[in-house]
Amino acid sequence: MTKFSLLLKGSALQLLESIVAIVAGLITLPLMLKYLGAEQYGVWVLVGGFTGLLYIFDLGFASSVTRNVASTIAVKDVNKTNGIINSALLIYAGLAIIIMAAVISAVIVANYKTINAVPSHELQLVILLVGLSIAIEFPFKAFAGLTTAYLRYDLVAIYKILTKLASTGVLFYLLLNGYGLMSIAVLQLFSGITSNILFLYMAKKVFKEMKVSTTLIDRNIVKELFNYSSWAFLIDINRLIKERVDLFFIGGFISLVAVSIYYVPLRLVEYSLQLLYKSLNLSLPILTGNSSLGDEVKFRENLILFNRINVYFAVLAFLFFLFLGETIIFYWMGAAFDVHSAYQILLVLLAGRLAALSSNGFNTALYAKAKHKVIAYINILETIFTSILLAWFLAYLGLGPTWAAVSIASPLILGRLLVLPYIALVMLKIENRKEVLIHSYRPFVLLFFGCSLYFLYPLGAEMGISHLYRLAILFCIFLVFAFTDLSLRERGYLKLIFSRFK
Repeated sequence: MTKFSLLLKGSALQLLESIVAIVAGLITLPLMLKYLGAEQYGVWVLVGGFTGLLYIFDLGFASSVTRNVASTIAVKDVNKTNGIINSALLIYAGLAIIIMAAVISAVIVANYKTINAVPSHELQLVILLVGLSIAIEFPFKAFAGLTTAYLRYDLVAIYKILTKLASTGVLFYLLLNGYGLMSIAVLQLFSGITSNILFLYMAKKVFKEMKVSTTLIDRNIVKELFNYSSWAFLIDINRLIKERVDLFFIGGFISLVAVSIYYVPLRLVEYSLQLLYKSLNLSLPILTGNSSLGDEVKFRENLILFNRINVYFAVLAFLFFLFLGETIIFYWMGAAFDVHSAYQILLVLLAGRLAALSSNGFNTALYAKAKHKVIAYINILETIFTSILLAWFLAYLGLGPTWAAVSIASPLILGRLLVLPYIALVMLKIENRKEVLIHSYRPFVLLFFGCSLYFLYPLGAEMGISHLYRLAILFCIFLVFAFTDLSLRERGYLKLIFSRFK
């Protein structure tokens, strides 16, 4: 099978894997909320938030290992590849031990008696099981770059689809038969172990020369992995903190029920962005190729192209949820759920995350030019401002969960729509910066028409004929604008994106 065929097959299966994961999440979330209750589900969300922070201990090695393995396989240096795998295995084994030490410390030291929704001993055991699942996963990260280097995204997608379907089926059984958090934590542990074993099997399948031995550990390779991972670590740690810190503030200063309400629109946003990024992830190899060839004209053209297409998708996604978000939450979670609050949170979170998507072309361009250090600095500043806003709005003023969303979204809108693009254009030495920004962000004009239509003729949560009328008008406006604004090259790129859904 040719490289192009492998990429096309892998891309299609990755998209299918994302759809399966999203559908499974959309089905299981309301079921968990129903059978566990709002407070217990809020506890589960916070446990997931805490254990998710344990991925900070990756320290950026995942991208470092993947990059180095890919480069050695490209030149068919089997010994160096095995050296990287075994050196990474040593590092990750050490990190797994540190993770378990951190989890055990949290279980022993923290005061769980203030949480009435779950007995303290049960909550401690749940945290221990979920933390153990993550610790076991870490050594398997040493083999992460192999399937990527051989372009076997299809194999990874297939095993993720199978494990997701199996774990979702077992989760249904547990919930419908009255099992609680403990059983769900055990399921997550065994599901993770099965997934890791399958992943190792696939890595061995694509790289048949794999050897695992302490004699293959190379001190120089360990140093090389550490050197590359430092900036990636800073970016990852800030991303993880921003994705979790709002949940802890809500749980600590508002309530567990508020965590459950907040988590519903948060998952909708994450599902939407996951699909969008999967569909639009073509820019890095193209911009890297332009940079490697020294073709700055093509680099500038492609940078504008990717930004404009990203903005179009961001605008379309925001308007879709502006008109249908409340309706989706109403029919998804039921009339008893706090639909209005969740809808407000949804729109605020979307604004922030879609701002990041809109400027992702600038972000990718900095990676392509190996100037991603500035992204780390911007991430740090965003995290600082987010923490300050959360402390002010929730801890000091005692405001509701919508203000947690404002705290997350505001720094993203400011940092990604204004600060990052300007710095990127300066660092990339691109001329006519104002013209590039105006041209890139021109599709935002559609937001004015869409928002005006919505606020002049507001809609309710229940679906009606008026929803269809508004969407039809909006769709016509969108088509007319896009037809007059998009160039032939941009239309060709859109066809390439949509061809991946076939």
